[in-house]
Amino acid sequence: MVSVCPGAEYGPAKRWFSSHFAWVCRQLKDKYGCHIQILGGEKDRPPCEQLKKELPEAENLSGKTTLAEFFERIFSSHLLLCNDSGAMHVGSLLQTPTVAIFGSTDPQKTAPIGGPCRIIYEKVDCSPCFLRKCPIDFKCMQAVEPRKVFEACDQLLSSQRKSFTSE
Repeated sequence: MVSVCPGAEYGPAKRWFSSHFAWVCRQLKDKYGCHIQILGGEKDRPPCEQLKKELPEAENLSGKTTLAEFFERIFSSHLLLCNDSGAMHVGSLLQTPTVAIFGSTDPQKTAPIGGPCRIIYEKVDCSPCFLRKCPIDFKCMQAVEPRKVFEACDQLLSSQRKSFTSE
């Protein structure tokens, strides 16, 4: 099972594109046959619903889990794919292999401190800006290539001994 958390409480400048999340998830599903679940809180519903539109085969649980269930689902996942967000820190705490995408913030300051984690960050001339909304062209997130994110996910998944057939 792969958990995807496309939200970020701080604002849209920390949210990678749902079309890119969907592309990565389709590649993972094609290669591993894994179940994809979309997770997030009530405030994350808009980006989660957008991802569900682009990835109809995924299970959207945004706003439908308790905090304990959210933690359990991340804990039992083979991989967590998310933005720089609270979910990223939960994955780190629970030792769930995590791929975290950074845009407007600085991974040197807010990256998780434990667990198997790959940070995807492309420094551009205006980053890190720490703004909630991008006032120009969202260059920092545009620079994050879906293929690079998939490769990080693939590396973490291929190094595991757990099988997806038990899901």
